[in-house]
Amino acid sequence: MLAARQVLGGVAFAGTPDNTLIFLKEISSDGNMQTVDVIFPSYPFFLYANPTWLQQLLEPLLIHQAAGLYPNKYSMHDLGSSYPNGTGHPDGKDEYMPVEECGNMLIMGASVVRNFMDTYPGDVGRQKAAAWINGPGMNRYNLWKQWTGYLVEFSLLPANQCMYTIVSEFKRMWADEIASEHG
Repeated sequence: MLAARQVLGGVAFAGTPDNTLIFLKEISSDGNMQTVDVIFPSYPFFLYANPTWLQQLLEPLLIHQAAGLYPNKYSMHDLGSSYPNGTGHPDGKDEYMPVEECGNMLIMGASVVRNFMDTYPGDVGRQKAAAWINGPGMNRYNLWKQWTGYLVEFSLLPANQCMYTIVSEFKRMWADEIASEHG
């Protein structure tokens, strides 16, 4: 119960019953919202409690980036630092965590798709998953493809970038070791 309280303590539900979005305020920062590396550790809770909530939590990030409001080829770090105003980073100068954020978004997106496939058998699940991947009125598939391409190009030997988790730190050390052996 305490874990649920901790996860839900920083979120706000907005919109209408038919078009709900969930916004997350990063409690320990200067007011960042929809921070990908903060959403990622909580996504198993959302997937377990109500998978629709995970979709609604990712949706603001996907809408913003699919609209072309973020200039970089990797996933944005957050939706802005002025909660509740999600103004994003039109200059692309958000916290530089591209490998981690792309990986996080792809893993969470794959979880949403897997949930559709598990919940709705056969063609129905595939259709619902495809509709979510592409997004309403836009082709978000290009985002998923772009982030995957970024990881293929940069994840083995990532540039000097901020990383959230200890696992990410081990990945960086491993990449540095490979680079020194082959470089």
